[in-house]
Amino acid sequence: MGTNTLAKLATDWPQRLLRVDCMTSFTRQEGNVYGTEKEPRYNILTYTWGRFQSSQSNNSIIVHGIDWDIPSIIPSHFTVDEFQNVLKQIGLTYGSGWVWVDVACIDQRHNSEMKKIEIGRQAAIFANADRVFAWWTTMQVDQLQSSLNGINIYYRRNAEKRRLWVDETLQSLRTIFSDHWFTSLWTLQEAFARRDATILSREGQKPNSTSLTLSRLFSDWTFIHHQIRCNLVDEEEGVVWEPLFEELENILTSIEISGCHALSANCPITLYGAARYRLASRPCDRIYGIMQTFGLVLGESADPSREFGLEELELQLARALNERSPFLAQSFVHIRAPPSGRSWQISEHSVTPELSRGTIVRPTSLCKMVFQANGRVEFVGKFSRLADVVPSWQRATGSTDIPVQTVHLDYLPELEDRVPAWYRSPHLGWDKRQNEIVQWLMETFSENITVGLLGTCKSGKKGRVKDFFAGLLFVKRGCSAQEEQYARIGYCLWEKDANILQGPSSECWHSVRYSLV
Repeated sequence: MGTNTLAKLATDWPQRLLRVDCMTSFTRQEGNVYGTEKEPRYNILTYTWGRFQSSQSNNSIIVHGIDWDIPSIIPSHFTVDEFQNVLKQIGLTYGSGWVWVDVACIDQRHNSEMKKIEIGRQAAIFANADRVFAWWTTMQVDQLQSSLNGINIYYRRNAEKRRLWVDETLQSLRTIFSDHWFTSLWTLQEAFARRDATILSREGQKPNSTSLTLSRLFSDWTFIHHQIRCNLVDEEEGVVWEPLFEELENILTSIEISGCHALSANCPITLYGAARYRLASRPCDRIYGIMQTFGLVLGESADPSREFGLEELELQLARALNERSPFLAQSFVHIRAPPSGRSWQISEHSVTPELSRGTIVRPTSLCKMVFQANGRVEFVGKFSRLADVVPSWQRATGSTDIPVQTVHLDYLPELEDRVPAWYRSPHLGWDKRQNEIVQWLMETFSENITVGLLGTCKSGKKGRVKDFFAGLLFVKRGCSAQEEQYARIGYCLWEKDANILQGPSSECWHSVRYSLV
């Protein structure tokens, strides 16, 4: 695989589109005709409403041409007039009259097979839209503009201005992220599909009458996140900012929980970890609300005739990701102990190391994850003992303190008391502490720790683009006459100074077929 995306988007047109001037939902006819128009340009509204339904039947918009009830919404979330106003804004003021909005274009009846199928086509529907608008329903336009103005991406040098910057930034982020749009699992997927979405206030207005996009905000807030991380680990800057460490950590946490840090990345795997902070009406929506990020159609969206449990869907997702790209599917670390036998499986309690979030390009897998009918999962590829790989890392490092490798460890409950906390930080960069981690691993696991070759990629290091190898750290867990069993315990990345599969370096790499536990 040569790109970071896992998606393979269809070009299908939506089953329905809403004509907002007459508030009529038209079904797609042969040739992608809606009403009398062929393939009209349409806009989309990304918003949240599922958790705010009302038992009152008189608080829903009227849409013609459908045979299901439009859900009523609690007026404090948004009113009928406000909903109609924003639909007309995006359809008439900013568009050609056509809008795709879920309540009018997806059958809302619980057991509708068409609903299940259309949910499985969300990524294509969003990708084919002319424009997308993100509606923040708790934010009046003045409040939204004020909060955005309170986030200044430039740091101040004296103590008084540093304190002011931190206080204003934290307050503004808390105000913005309190909007329910930042708590919905579905909007996380929609934001990833269209990071160019324009932000609208409750009144349907753009802040400051400008087309402020999600991608601009994600970029600014991720820059703040990066600068703070750098300050926290830098010895000189760390002393300057030490009195504000707690507040800085709160800013980092706010940005991470909001999903903005993950949404700014060039790696869809990051979204899965961000999903744990989002709310879903049904447990299974934790997969249905994120699968489109990877271009996958799973569960009842692929087979509307049956129902699927959450665990089955999680396995479907992990398997599909590994079959499509083992490199990207394994570019994570566990921050919570995985279930027994699932060390290979990404989950919501996984994060992508900082160095793999956005700078990795052209990932190419050099291994396979094989799924047997009996449920066993196997790693098929090249491996080497860690002790045989480290000398090549040391030779490449030479006299410099900057290592050629980064190592990121999964959460290991049996070693919790013996692992320094910073060893497990996904934010650890290229510094000499990486060598300490490697030394600790060899002392702790001796001959039982190996490196499985995951693949190759290009990535940035200290402002330069270089070639890298990526690998998985495995520890032997058992051995029988039939097979050796290994558990994944981490992920590593190192500079590709030579082709390790050719010449003298190739002697320590052997073809294997590991059974993973």
